[in-house]
Amino acid sequence: MKRSEFVHLLRRAAGAGILAAAFAMMLVPTSAKAAVKVNKGCSITYSDRKLTKSFRQDLNGDGKKDTVRVTAKARDDRGITDLTVSVSGEKALDFTGQRELEGTMSVTVETIQMSKKVSYLRVTGHTDNDYILFDRLYSCENLPKLKTRADFVKLFGSYEVDILKGSSSASKLKVKVGMQPAETGFITTNYTFQRTGYALKRTSRYAKVKSALGSFSGTNDGLDKYFKQSKYIAARKLNFMTKVGSKTKAFTAKKGNVLKLEKIWMKNADSVWLRFSNGKKRGWIRVMNSYDDVYEDNSGWFRGVMNRLAG
Repeated sequence: MKRSEFVHLLRRAAGAGILAAAFAMMLVPTSAKAAVKVNKGCSITYSDRKLTKSFRQDLNGDGKKDTVRVTAKARDDRGITDLTVSVSGEKALDFTGQRELEGTMSVTVETIQMSKKVSYLRVTGHTDNDYILFDRLYSCENLPKLKTRADFVKLFGSYEVDILKGSSSASKLKVKVGMQPAETGFITTNYTFQRTGYALKRTSRYAKVKSALGSFSGTNDGLDKYFKQSKYIAARKLNFMTKVGSKTKAFTAKKGNVLKLEKIWMKNADSVWLRFSNGKKRGWIRVMNSYDDVYEDNSGWFRGVMNRLAG
């Protein structure tokens, strides 16, 4: 789905409260004892009277608390127009004049502590309808300099990313991502980042994936029971390939076939494949096509998905 189309969907969904409800259901942190700590720092909204906020946290494990100060400028018609982050009185990040700041209505800054010595500063920019404009993790080993270690928007697109504290550890950071391909509607998946020193690297492009459409209400088509099992009923003939990027057909699903969603392969937000099974047959198909291409005949790929899309 193109960025402009997704923004349009989110703006429509914001009025109905659909998006907030969807993410609240999808991105529930694990309740197990956390090895990784997420420390709330501060947040600034363009309409705040006070556009300079700060918090104190030991960022580099030297036993001394560092002062993180976030300073913004804003206009009612444009949101946040300037943004800087300083550490202990020295400028560390400057978003002023950067294109990704356009449309930013709020910014959150928090720390992710993986061990006593290793912490990351997370800086996230939001529109007023939960669209994510930037979301990065910065390592803090050479303060006040900060180094980008993970860029969630580049990896996963403009979707909410939740840190799974309970299942993460000092060496592995696990995240949960909720996204909405036009073909399948909301789906969720988990990815793991391996930490080596301060570097973070995603361990695989493959992961298990589930449908989140079974959590939606307000539909009486009898399909919720399928979506709760990550099953989809084909609304048209679909061709599935033997592997990601292949042109060799694994099987063809006919209209009315019940398919099981199993895995995701994701290079970045523009290159996503999903694996489905049809009985003993398994195959991959590329998603994230434009809304117009998927629904050119108003049926889409699968029954009931169009009525459950946000917006």
